[in-house]
Amino acid sequence: MQEWFRTFEAWLKEASAHEALAEAFTLSTVDVNSRVDARVLLYKGLMEGGLSFVTNYDSAKGQQLKSNDSGAMTFHWKSLSRQVRVRGKILKGSADASDSYWKARPRGSQLSGYCSPQSHVISSRKELEQQIEALEVQYKGREIPRPENWGFYYLAPYQVEFWQGYENRFHERIQWRLVEGKWEQSLLAP
Repeated sequence: MQEWFRTFEAWLKEASAHEALAEAFTLSTVDVNSRVDARVLLYKGLMEGGLSFVTNYDSAKGQQLKSNDSGAMTFHWKSLSRQVRVRGKILKGSADASDSYWKARPRGSQLSGYCSPQSHVISSRKELEQQIEALEVQYKGREIPRPENWGFYYLAPYQVEFWQGYENRFHERIQWRLVEGKWEQSLLAP
């Protein structure tokens, strides 16, 4: 396990004791017109040496990642005056990992995840509710299969920065960069 990841896990654990949804982060991606997009997601753990999340592959973020696999994750824990910025390449996780996670999700989350054409225009919320109700009837007493367009992504980092806020804006910034297959640590000016 990389030293930067041990620090990240320690910071996340400490943040979890002080903040609701400490695993929330902002994912930044770029669309086909080079416009930056961002949204808040939930971190799901280490995968293939990277930081993972789940989503609909056909969503806006999924489409953006098909055309440009570069992305950034930003974790911010206000109560601790801390931030972690992670930049890297975003890749799809394995179908097996996605299947396992899907099976562990609450049934209601499976139903909405299966039916929702995430990020696409819908005619009405009522129509989506009806689709969910129909799917519930269809799979009554049975497992709901994971849709092929839903699963894990993970960000394989090439740069990680730990920011600790201090008085008078005299902050501490530790940066880890992957250089020729090895992680190098640097101290950055505030």
